Amino acid sequence: IRAANPPPQAVLLDLEASTLLDISSADTLAEIARELQGEKIVLLLARVRDPVLDMLKRSGVIALVGEHHVYHMVDEAVQDFQAGRVTLA
Repeated sequence: IRAANPPPQAVLLDLEASTLLDISSADTLAEIARELQGEKIVLLLARVRDPVLDMLKRSGVIALVGEHHVYHMVDEAVQDFQAGRVTLA
């Protein structure tokens, strides 16, 4: 990501294929989110299944990413990004 020119403004993860998430995976996702934030890149999550969302909430990942960056559909995230409604804050 650091070598990209221009650098990305956001990274969108489609988590539909993830039916379960363990604490190790949640910790890794939190680390990725922090690294992206350090680079001023927004992390967006889409199609997060309820059990995965519960784990992300319990582990603090959603608090780190922001609930407003969790989308039901990939298209919704893309539309918000393209419309300028996606920010780090």
